[in-house]
Amino acid sequence: EVKDSSFASEIFAGSLVYGLTMNYDLEKCLTLANIALGLSIQKYGSRASIPDLNSVLTYYTEKFATNNNPSNN
Repeated sequence: EVKDSSFASEIFAGSLVYGLTMNYDLEKCLTLANIALGLSIQKYGSRASIPDLNSVLTYYTEKFATNNNPSNN
């Protein structure tokens, strides 16, 4: 459920840059950025809506890559 989309684009961009600096392939970078964006719009407020890295990686692992966690890349 969308509660607040404030700063969603900034969260997406920051997550994308994080993935790129970690040398993940572009598909993983975009997937992680989309996950972070999706998690962020479920909360109110700009700071409170920033998901922590563990939440994003856990969601990724559970939904997309059970044996291919991007932190193992």
